Amino acid sequence: MVWYRAGGVLIMKKIHIVLALFLLMFLSSSTIYAYEVKNQMPWNLVQKKLKLMEGNWYNDDGKLILTVKGDYINGCEVMSAFDFAGASNFATGVFHIRESKGMRQMRIGWKIYGENNDYITVDRKQMLHRTMDYYYESVGGVHLGMSIKNLEKIWGKPSSIQSRGSGNQAWYYDDKKISISFDANCISGITLYKGCKLKFEKSGLNCQNSPQEFRRVYQWQSLPSWKNEFMYFNTGHRINHGEYIFLKNNMESVTLSVFFN
Repeated sequence: MVWYRAGGVLIMKKIHIVLALFLLMFLSSSTIYAYEVKNQMPWNLVQKKLKLMEGNWYNDDGKLILTVKGDYINGCEVMSAFDFAGASNFATGVFHIRESKGMRQMRIGWKIYGENNDYITVDRKQMLHRTMDYYYESVGGVHLGMSIKNLEKIWGKPSSIQSRGSGNQAWYYDDKKISISFDANCISGITLYKGCKLKFEKSGLNCQNSPQEFRRVYQWQSLPSWKNEFMYFNTGHRINHGEYIFLKNNMESVTLSVFFN
């Protein structure tokens, strides 16, 4: 290491500052998205996940956002992947892809079971589907997978917003007695509370209906002899397109969700 002196003053500290400023300028102009990555995945496992996601993926306006084909995402080669977490068909990971401007880290989450509502999320900012026929139930024109932008077009701003950690929020519409939860800036849950006048548009049901009516209309299986009523109706039940409904607290609320627990 060489030390420089100017007028008897040590200037190595100044050199460090200049180098730090240069690095900051480089990072701010690059396409790298910073994630803390630890565990590199075996390449055969990476290819397996890419195969699972293969195809075109659209936002809720029907715009093509992402294409996965072979070892490429949007025509850019996938070089490696890190930190896969979750189950085989419902998980998340960080993919390193080579773009024209340099390397980029892209965090992708996926829920893919071969159903209409299969989706992937990109950098926790977008939820994408293979087709526009990805949702089944809706409430007042609002449905699972809808973007915040399009929700606001229909219902406007919420009465209040509650943070739920990890950048997630719950929006409350007091006049409708409904709350909305999000994943990747798109609707992941719609909860109707007692007194809500809106109904699920396919079934015509809400909190004013009994659990038995939900069971009949959605054709859920009969109550197993070993399960009590409370346990049965506080568990998620599948409806069409891979969506789930939860009946809570003696019909105080009903939740439509993309999640099964």
